[in-house]
Amino acid sequence: MKYAGFWIRAVAYIIDGVICVPVDIYSTSFTGENTPARLLVSFLIAWGYTAGLNSSHLQGTLGKKVFGLKVVDLNGSRISLAHASGRFFAEILSFIILGIGILMVAFNSKKQGLHDKIAGTYVIKNIHSNT
Repeated sequence: MKYAGFWIRAVAYIIDGVICVPVDIYSTSFTGENTPARLLVSFLIAWGYTAGLNSSHLQGTLGKKVFGLKVVDLNGSRISLAHASGRFFAEILSFIILGIGILMVAFNSKKQGLHDKIAGTYVIKNIHSNT
């Protein structure tokens, strides 16, 4: 497997943010600014987008797909929705601890962040991709 490094994953994450933020802003018009309902809707959008796409036949978010990346389990197989959900919650932890869990991607041979290690996943370059 060819593991995806920090910078390509960071740019993919930014692309995902560009996709999700307009949806989140649109949802604000229905739930109101800075309310618990808005926070819940924002959380559900991020969870559904991330876990749903990572467990789909695409095996990655749209940002990851731009670079031919996919999320796989330790055997290189597609992950389930439950597995992708666990990875999503672990990713929140990676950010909460001052992003250290995310930075771990840059400093280990298999390019795993804390969330990847917790969830037992890799982000790899799709060898069948043109990128």
